Amino acid sequence: MKYLNILLALFLVIEVQAQSNPEVYLGDFSLTDEGFEISNLINISNNPGYDNQPSFVPNMSAVLFSSQRGESTDIKMYDYELNSTVWLTESEGGKYSPTTMPDEDFFSAIWLKPDGEQLLWKFPFTEGEPSVLVPDEVIGYHSWFDDHTLYTFVLGDTFTFVEFDLENDRRTVIATNPGRSIHKVPETNEVSFIDKNEPTQWLVKTYDPDSKRMTTLTRTPDGSEDMFWINSGSFLIGTNNGLMLWKEGHGYTAPVPIFDSNGVISRISLSSDRTKIAIVFAESEE
Repeated sequence: MKYLNILLALFLVIEVQAQSNPEVYLGDFSLTDEGFEISNLINISNNPGYDNQPSFVPNMSAVLFSSQRGESTDIKMYDYELNSTVWLTESEGGKYSPTTMPDEDFFSAIWLKPDGEQLLWKFPFTEGEPSVLVPDEVIGYHSWFDDHTLYTFVLGDTFTFVEFDLENDRRTVIATNPGRSIHKVPETNEVSFIDKNEPTQWLVKTYDPDSKRMTTLTRTPDGSEDMFWINSGSFLIGTNNGLMLWKEGHGYTAPVPIFDSNGVISRISLSSDRTKIAIVFAESEE
C-alpha cells in the first residue's frame, strides 16, 4: 500500500506539473444544426495556482472544482446565478475530482494526504465530517453510476477500470489501462471509458453492467482523452485549444477553437440541462 500511495502521489504531481496554471472557465452551451456553440466564457477560478476537474451540481446553478490554496488543494463551489464562490473543504493535502453523489447531500473527492495516504472520501455540502467511501483502494478517478455503484480508475502494478458495488461490498475489474475520463452515458444503462492499452490508438468504449457487453465506439483524436457526453449519441472532446464533436454515425467534426491563445483543453463538464459548459484550459508558456 505504501508503494501504491507513493505511485499515486507521483501520478498526480506529474499531471499537475504538466499543466501550467490551468484555469476553469464557464460558458453557455447549445447544439446547432452545424455542431455546437459556446458563448460568454468567463474565468471562474482566477487563481495563480492549480484549478481543475470541474463538475456541475445537479438541481443547482453551481460548479465544483479543485483549487490550490497555499500548500493544499481544496474544493470550491461557484454559484453562477449569484456570481459567488465558497470553499467547501479546508484541510491539508490535495482534494481532487469533486463529484456530487446521487443523494445530492454529499460530494465525493479523492483526498491525497501529506503522509501519502490516498483514498476516495465522502464530504458533506453543509455540516458534518467527511468519511472514507472505499477503504484500501488507490483510486485516481471516479464516476457515480447509481446510488451504490462506482466506476473508477484504480492504480496498481497495472492500472485497472474497476466497478465498486458499495451496497454489496463487491469489487469487479472490468478492463486494464483506462484513461481518466469515466462517465455514465446519458439515456442508457452504460458507462464509458477510454481504453489506453495501445499507446498510439486510444479508444472510447462503453460497458453495459447488465449484459457485461463491451462496445468500441471510436478512436480518440491523437493524444486526447478528456471527453463529456452531450446525449447518448454525441460527445465533446478536447484537442489543443479547441473542441471536437463526435456524433454516432458521423464521426468527428473539425476542431472548433475555443481560446485564442495556444494551450490545452483538458477537463470538460456540462450541466444536466446541457445549457452550461465548464472547460479547463492551460495556456502554453512562451
